[in-house]
Amino acid sequence: MKKEGKKMKGGYKNFHTKGFTLLELIIVIAIISTLAMVLIPSLTEARNQAKLISCKTAIKNISTMVENYSVDNNDKYPNLDFQVTISSPLKDYYTSIIKCPVSKDEYYYYYLSNSNSYQIYCPTSSSTLKHKTPKGIIQKLYFDPKEGTKEEY
Repeated sequence: MKKEGKKMKGGYKNFHTKGFTLLELIIVIAIISTLAMVLIPSLTEARNQAKLISCKTAIKNISTMVENYSVDNNDKYPNLDFQVTISSPLKDYYTSIIKCPVSKDEYYYYYLSNSNSYQIYCPTSSSTLKHKTPKGIIQKLYFDPKEGTKEEY
């Protein structure tokens, strides 16, 4: 019996089993590309949703700091507008600067003197970077203690 193929160390190599054909590789690449096209938009949407939830949580945490400040200062809120930074009136109530996950800037606190209240704004309200949701792009995201977290599209 005559052996086919090229004599190699350890025996003969069979040239009839070459591996994948070009057509098989093209089909596999097409399937992987199709799956990637389907999954990438949903992953992007999930990431945007996670950033929005993180931002809303940060705003709520800052609100808790403001309320703690009020308790420590005879039920008075800070009566000036400021960015929540190291030098803000709330500096004793947090250990690190809280920044928006989208714009990477600090949040804004606004005192409403006419109603003895306040609002905390996400920095994307005054930025070109915005939160994106399935409903659309949020133009303004803020917290009001009487109304809760509000989104304006």
